Amino acid sequence: MKKFCSKKMRSCPLCFFVALFLMCFSLFSVSCKMTAEGIVAASDDVESPILLEFSQDSAESVSLYFTEEVQLSNLEVRSGNSSTMGALVFSQEQMTVSTQSLVAPVNSQELQEGSASEIQLSLVQVVFTESQLLEMGATYILSGIAHDQEGNSLLFQVPFYGFNQNVAGVVLSEVRTEYEKPKVEFVELYVYRSGNLAGIELHSAYKDFDYVFPAVEVVAGEYVVLHMRTLAEESGHVDELDENLSASTASDSCDGVRDLWVNSVDEIVSANDVLVLRERAKGKMMDALLYIGPKVSDTGKKKILPAGEAILAEGGWTAGQDGEVWLSSDGMTTVNRSLSRQNIPEIQQAATATQEIPVASKDVWIVTMNDKQTKAPGVTPGLPNSTTQYTK
Repeated sequence: MKKFCSKKMRSCPLCFFVALFLMCFSLFSVSCKMTAEGIVAASDDVESPILLEFSQDSAESVSLYFTEEVQLSNLEVRSGNSSTMGALVFSQEQMTVSTQSLVAPVNSQELQEGSASEIQLSLVQVVFTESQLLEMGATYILSGIAHDQEGNSLLFQVPFYGFNQNVAGVVLSEVRTEYEKPKVEFVELYVYRSGNLAGIELHSAYKDFDYVFPAVEVVAGEYVVLHMRTLAEESGHVDELDENLSASTASDSCDGVRDLWVNSVDEIVSANDVLVLRERAKGKMMDALLYIGPKVSDTGKKKILPAGEAILAEGGWTAGQDGEVWLSSDGMTTVNRSLSRQNIPEIQQAATATQEIPVASKDVWIVTMNDKQTKAPGVTPGLPNSTTQYTK
């Protein structure tokens, strides 16, 4: 099949846990009862502890946040995932466990009348004594039982990946949001610093979808094209994980450029979305893209506007010179147009000079179209981006 192209972000403040705890409060009681004065603790605790959050801190350690003080037993790490659990990697004897109590203040906007102004959390850190046994980018399951002081217990299983200690520097470069068989949506990355993609997470707020990149070594100046769905009518949807960059033969595959595929037939990105790149799940933000069209529905707004506000607060995106925050995706109605970043050379220059990568805004993105005079395409997966801006 003919190919399309020629050859030529961790900051996790405790307020997050507090918000999550309060949202879950009505579903997961921690032995409280309602009185005329408000919520008070009951003496007969019969509820299990709640695992609020999990984070991967390093190649050697992970952290778990519980709603109360707990002791862990039956800890083990196995390869694979919850449905294909594999061989035992670590038993509890190969892990060191430490516990720390945390007091988290409740934001006044979240505080309910009669409730406490702070909540008690328990941070449990698990250290692997033989971390070299974890393969970078491979999938693992940490499981165990958490016991509270009242004898209640929680059986938990948490997936994680072998830690990437050489994360490549990548940014979002081009996005096609439209789909017309055999052409599918894609998200293109530009590599400004050599390294490995293992564990890097792409999140779409529109579908609340996460894609975790596999362990692949990439070099500065390289493009990576993530095709956002596969077609049952086609074959050749091959993830190019080694040096053979011609293995993928499905439509829009790019010779000499690394192609990866999302194993789904459904829509994931749309003309209204917030895309976020992080070094690993819930890790440091690497880049973001906030865009919205004139025909966004109320449902779409509910999905993406809060996500956009969170990205702004985290510093992964900034307002444009005119004060507007969102990139307009007006015109993204055909597979011949894309959202294209225009400051890739500046990013590479900053990276080469070991300077901070500039935070993106709508000012460095445009909607592109085919150039009628030069016949140059508006959509360029795997190649430098078009500079022909869409006009009505």
